[in-house]
Amino acid sequence: MKYRKGVSAVVFRREQKPLFLVLHRKLNWKGYEFLKGGMRGNEKERNCLMREMGEETGIRRYCFVRTEYAYKYPWSKEYKKDNKKFHGAHFRLYLVEDFDISRRIKIDRNEHSGYRWTDARTALKLVTYQDQKDALRFVIKNYF
Repeated sequence: MKYRKGVSAVVFRREQKPLFLVLHRKLNWKGYEFLKGGMRGNEKERNCLMREMGEETGIRRYCFVRTEYAYKYPWSKEYKKDNKKFHGAHFRLYLVEDFDISRRIKIDRNEHSGYRWTDARTALKLVTYQDQKDALRFVIKNYF
């Protein structure tokens, strides 16, 4: 089975405790997720991450680390985007620190209806899918 490659990112801000950005998705399904997006053509992971950061958050000042964590999942038969070429998605996880703390997040209103900055415990409760919960647990264990 061929999977579409992409990047996923746990975006955080350093405060007394780190705060994590969760986006409320409205396109194709409803629930909370971390930033993610598919790579276009021969796009490199780094370029995909920078593009997605601009498109989905508007954050311009940040630092990122490519982790060793990756996850994949099959798409349901009802999901139409790219399902003639791919059967699912495969994401490499990045950890991104936001340094634009004075700016508001500019979400992509086509994909998301809102966002929240929240502590790790709340983020784990809010995020809809288990693969992203596992990604956050990996980040907390290895980077905080």
